[in-house]
Amino acid sequence: MTKDSDTLTLRERISIGGIRFHGWLGRKKRRLLRPGSIGIGTIALAYGVLQLLESHDVPSKDAWKVHEPLGLLLIGTGLVALEGTFLVFVGYARSLKKAEQNDELFEGCRAVWHLVVAGLGLDMRKVGVHLWSVRGFPGCRYLERRASFIIEPRRTTQVTWRRGKGAIGLAWAEDDALVANVEHLVGRATSERLFYETPRRERYGLDWREFKRARRYRSVLAVPLRALGKVRGCLSVDLQSRRAGRQARYSVEERSVERGLDGV
Repeated sequence: MTKDSDTLTLRERISIGGIRFHGWLGRKKRRLLRPGSIGIGTIALAYGVLQLLESHDVPSKDAWKVHEPLGLLLIGTGLVALEGTFLVFVGYARSLKKAEQNDELFEGCRAVWHLVVAGLGLDMRKVGVHLWSVRGFPGCRYLERRASFIIEPRRTTQVTWRRGKGAIGLAWAEDDALVANVEHLVGRATSERLFYETPRRERYGLDWREFKRARRYRSVLAVPLRALGKVRGCLSVDLQSRRAGRQARYSVEERSVERGLDGV
């Protein structure tokens, strides 16, 4: 097999594009809804200025009639400011609710982590527990991490976990618990050629670049979480190799140095 095996199908490209658009839209929406939103604040300020000018008949009283441009602008900014203020309150309420949910999910991850470490006698620094939720719209769904419990900082894997991608993606697609023996795959796939000679299911739907980013894991347990007849998320427990821990600490220290240099 060659690098052509990394080529995405048109459907996969569309799906990834939709996932990226969903992430971009979500970030924009959160900025708009959060208290202190610059956009809503600017509109509200513009409406206040227009009200002040209108009350003093500047530039003239007739200029503020409904059919005039300034009159239409006053009404428009007023409606947008009113709706925007309502959305900010809604967004604030949602943020509080989500923060409470995240605290509960974090405590759940910590309880699972403690059970795994205490029950199996594993190195607590290498065990991580994560809770993922299905996000996106039909055809462009992906898994987003909602909560985690880890002892040591880690580098992000930088892989979009889609349906059938990775241990958690396969658990989602197959609606069944899965144990991914990544260490065994690392021992078999010592080169790109050998990696692509491995059946896709046995390499957990990964391509070569994704595998290189995720190979620091020794094993992953993924359990799908169902609600209302559908998989709504996934719980994962992973164990990293010792070498990965050293790389993660080096990466964190390196980023700290970079942040320090940026502040000079």
